[in-house]
Amino acid sequence: MDRKIDIDTLNTAKNGNYTAYYLEFLDYELKQKLKKNTHLKINEVYAYYRNNGTVSFSVFSDEGNECVATQDIGGEYLSIPNDGKIKIIKPIKATFFRFFEVDNEILKVKKWYNSPSKEWYEDQNGVIENDIIHYTTYYFSKKYKYEKKLLATTNKMNEKIVYQPNLKAVKYKNDNNTYFIITGEFNVKK
Repeated sequence: MDRKIDIDTLNTAKNGNYTAYYLEFLDYELKQKLKKNTHLKINEVYAYYRNNGTVSFSVFSDEGNECVATQDIGGEYLSIPNDGKIKIIKPIKATFFRFFEVDNEILKVKKWYNSPSKEWYEDQNGVIENDIIHYTTYYFSKKYKYEKKLLATTNKMNEKIVYQPNLKAVKYKNDNNTYFIITGEFNVKK
């Protein structure tokens, strides 16, 4: 795509403010970087089985956001396993949960927490291998970077989320919020 700029148009548009074009350019660059990554499936569904009979669905969007939904097996949205497969009875809406950054097979996600007394950021680091994301560490992090705070301890974790090729995610936008509708069926374990 040719990204030539007409300077006269930019100077007259929006009172000569380059911000709109620059933000569009950054968004374009991020989408291109994510599309080139061969390890993480963008706008596709990953699933994580929790101990209490629930499944969390994650979709990593081309905007650098992770959208998540959690549902109970055998509940209103998910069927009881039949021949090793679970069907989605009603479409599931996955909404924004956290930001992510990917560099080859290394995935870093950032979540903001807020309580009445304080706010903090937590990062999780994982490795992507064979369509499985394996989160191994988490720590308190800086606000705008995927870096550990100076005195924060690195904690170990063991969480695996698995790519589900039979699930389909359709992207929607409303009021500048991105969400995905997930449909299909998937294997109980991979």
